[in-house]
Parts: sequence; structure tokens; C-alpha cells
Amino acid sequence: MRPQTLRAGASRSAAVPRGTSPPQRTAGRSSNNGAPPSPLAALRDKHIVVLPDLFVDVLAFLPSWKKTAPRLHAIARRGGGNLPVSAFEVKVGGNAANLALALARLGAKVDLISETDPNGLRLLREAAHGTALGTRRVRVGNRASMTLGLECPDANLMLSHAGPLADFGPERLGATDWRLMKQADGVAFVNWAQNERGTDLLRRVASLHGPRGPFLYVDIGDPRNRLPAARRLLKETRIWKRVGALGLNENELGAFTGDPNDIGPADARELARRLGTRLDLHTRRWAATVTLDSVVRVGAEASRPRRLTGAGDVWNAGNMAGHVLGWPAQDRLRFAHRVATKYVTSPDGVPPTAKEVE
Repeated sequence: MRPQTLRAGASRSAAVPRGTSPPQRTAGRSSNNGAPPSPLAALRDKHIVVLPDLFVDVLAFLPSWKKTAPRLHAIARRGGGNLPVSAFEVKVGGNAANLALALARLGAKVDLISETDPNGLRLLREAAHGTALGTRRVRVGNRASMTLGLECPDANLMLSHAGPLADFGPERLGATDWRLMKQADGVAFVNWAQNERGTDLLRRVASLHGPRGPFLYVDIGDPRNRLPAARRLLKETRIWKRVGALGLNENELGAFTGDPNDIGPADARELARRLGTRLDLHTRRWAATVTLDSVVRVGAEASRPRRLTGAGDVWNAGNMAGHVLGWPAQDRLRFAHRVATKYVTSPDGVPPTAKEVE
């Protein structure tokens, strides 16, 4: 049973540990006791903490943006009206919740630290059923972070209200939260962009990390609505010297370096030099791991996505899984693309399991 979706309508580069070999595509694998172990089986022994957001997503599925935009403009010009859509989804979302769920479905033990309302918690628990995703550190209040998404095959437009995420500072975390992060194999801090207290929180989380601490993965989200604050964040050297990797897409990199339609690993290398931190860059056509000393780039297979919302979060999950398992950069990036492709082409909008991507 996959109850996640309710439908309506039809460097500093952290040292890479020795780990398992990456998954290979094999045919005729036996399920008996003599079968080779799953290369992702070791992920069951890894504990990852993810924070700090959980959104309730309402997604409307539409034709291509080229067809949809003129119809929306026409409705606006005449002062209002209705636009029928092919389907709606109401589901758990948000960068941290998506990332946590995707990691858990790959087999990791995950704790999510966030805040939502009773409906958001219900959606999360339904989505996490059958996984090792812990929900006890999700606080329940009287409001939720919300997103209304217009989901087109070639673009997605998200209208978001940050809700409890808007001022999620370090004082929201208790002793158990800090202990979990200190003892984890990895910590993922995401969606700084919609959190006005994000720098305060990241500064405190980063203080737990370093050469001997857990691996810290950061994805700040789209900085363009807070670009001056984001540029100040990049100057926080005490933070970045403790970050194992910064994940970002072409739009986010382009916000700092220029035109997002004309960026490449060289642009990422300049940002990596400024931060002293490994960058993990993902686009629709390629991905790269960039450090001061090297650039590892892999291509992406072409696909016809059914959805785009959450794709980067699921890519981050595959990327982080590969890191904590100690895979080489090339294999890690290819696996992250495979996980994300499986998600965006799925009819139900559920991140893949380990079996579905091996």
C-alpha cells in the first residue's frame, strides 16, 4: 500500500568512507538465500537527520506551460473564471519531508525535525508507512506550511506560504534533536530560502559538524526571493568550513553566478573556491561534483516527466545515500539521477524503493 498521495480527478569535501559497491543493473537476480546482497542493504545501518520543513502540497496537473499560460492570462483579463484541470494531488511535501521520505524508502533510518498541523502529520505518517522514517520529532501546532503547485510537463509554478517554517530558529529544537544530530551518520539542512531564521539555525547546526562530526549536507533552496541575505550567507565562513557538501540546481547556481541558462562546472568551481566546500550540482541534462581539486560530471538520461515538484529533493536523497555508503562521485551522481528519474516518471508521485532502482 502506498498511501502518500490522495488524488482527486483522473571543499572542503568530507572524507568519503569505505562502503558498499554501487548498484548495478542485473537480470534474473534470485530471491533465495544464495542471491548476492543488495548494494543498498547497508543503508539500513545508516541514520540520517533531516530538517526543518514539512509542507502540505496541493498540486494541479495541467498541459504544457505554453498552452496553460495563455488560458490563465485570458481568465485574468476578463476578471476571473475557472480553469478545469486533469487531476489534483494532496500530499506531504517540502524539501526536508520529501528528502526524508525518499531516503527512508531507499532503506535508511531517518528522523525528520519539523513542524506542521495535524493534517500534515497524518499525510507524513501515511507516506512513511512501512519505512524507518521517524516522525516523533515533528511538532504539531495549529498551522501548516502550504504549497499550491501548478504542475506542467515542462515547468512547475509553486505558490507557497511558509507557515511555521518562516521563523524556525534554533530555539525550536530540544535536547533530543541535538543529540540525534550529533549521533547521526549524516544531517541534511534544507530550505533556508523560506526561513527568515535560517542563518541562525544553520549556524547552530553547523557548529555540531567538522572533520570528526557527522556529514552535513546543505541545500538552501531557491535564493532569488532573498538574494541579498543569501549573499551574506555565503560569507559565513564559519558555517561553510563545516559543511560537507552544498547541493544546488542550475537556477540556484545561476542566481549567484549569472545566467542559469548558461552555467557549467566552471561556474560551480568558482563558487566552491569561495566557500571552500564541495558542490553537488544537478540539472536536467547533467550533474557534477565540484571541489577545489576536481570536477566529476555525468550525463542524465532523457525522460518524459509526469511531475517536477520534489525532483531535486529526491535527487538529493540519492546523492546523500551514495555519500554515506562511500560510493565514488561518478557512481553517486548516476545513482542520484536514476532515483530522481524514477520519481518524476512515476504515475503516483512516490519516491522509489531500493528494489526499484537496483
